[in-house]
This record gives sequence, C-alpha cells and structure tokens, in this order.
Amino acid sequence: MNNNLNTNITKQLKRIWFKISHEKIPVIFKQPIDEINLAGIKIGPYQKGSEVNLEWWITQHLISEEIVEPKISILQFLSDLEKENFKEINNSRLQEVDKDLYFATTLYRKIIIERSRKNPEPMIMHQYEKIASLLFDISLKRAAKLLKIAHAGEPTREQMNRMTEEEKTIVKILSTVLSTWKNFLEET
Repeated sequence: MNNNLNTNITKQLKRIWFKISHEKIPVIFKQPIDEINLAGIKIGPYQKGSEVNLEWWITQHLISEEIVEPKISILQFLSDLEKENFKEINNSRLQEVDKDLYFATTLYRKIIIERSRKNPEPMIMHQYEKIASLLFDISLKRAAKLLKIAHAGEPTREQMNRMTEEEKTIVKILSTVLSTWKNFLEET
C-alpha cells in the first residue's frame, strides 16, 4: 500500500508541475537570437535586452544555453525567500505565497548549478545552499501548518487560497489519512 500511495502522490505532483511548467515568467535575453525552434515552438527573433514572457520549461532550456536569464535575479529571489521564511516563522497561520514557490525554487537551484559548472565560485554555491536551506525551513514550517489544517478537517476557502497546488494535494491526502485513522480509533 505504501508504494501505491507514493506512486499516486508522485503522479499528482508531477501533473501539478507539468501545469506550472507551462505558465509564463518574465525573462531577459542575454544575446540576440534569430528565430529558433524548440520542440516545435518558434521563439524569436529577439534582441539583446528584450523582455519577454516565456513558459517555464522553455525558460529552463534557454537558461541552460545562456540565452536568457529570469527577470528576477538570484539575489532578488533569495531576498524574496528570506521574506517568505520570516512571514512563516512569525505567524501561526499559513501565509500566502507565490503559487509557484516550490517550482520556482527548483528552477533557481538548477540555474545556480549550471552557473557553478561554468564558474565554480564559492559565492555561487553559497547561494545554492542558502536557497536549499530557506526552502527546507519554509516547507517545514508550512508542513506543520498544513498538518493542523488537515487534522481539523475540510480547509476553509481562505486557507486554500494561501496554499500552492502541491500543498492542496498534500492537505487532501493528509485529511484522508487522518480521517481514516480517527475512524479506526473510534471503532476500536
């Protein structure tokens, strides 16, 4: 059963990430490009410095080729994560976060890994470690709050609005597990 539950959760999370990967984010072209074809999608032409909204999955590919960079710099992203962490630490209620928090964090970590391969500076790896640490702290604080919400039963609309899609899935699963456990305890 444990393996089936893991497979089901993984499938649900992959569906969510697939959906998010097709949302658009602002990027800046680091160099001019003629029209290129990426998986049947035509991109370009663009001049150096052009600001464009591209789907996440396209952005990831173009970042790895050093063609674009996210409009939000890694330092700005780190600053935003620190603010999110501060909000979660200092509030007992679940705080509203960007709906793509976990996906975006993964993307920025991949960007840093790519940069460190080309330029293995300690500062670059420090950024990676800082993002990983902040993500762990934020997810841990939010997980505790999600568990309380799931234990209480059906989340309110306000609570649902403060969750990412991944968290909604987690709460739904936790609610089912906790409800089953409560029923078992009451029947025995």
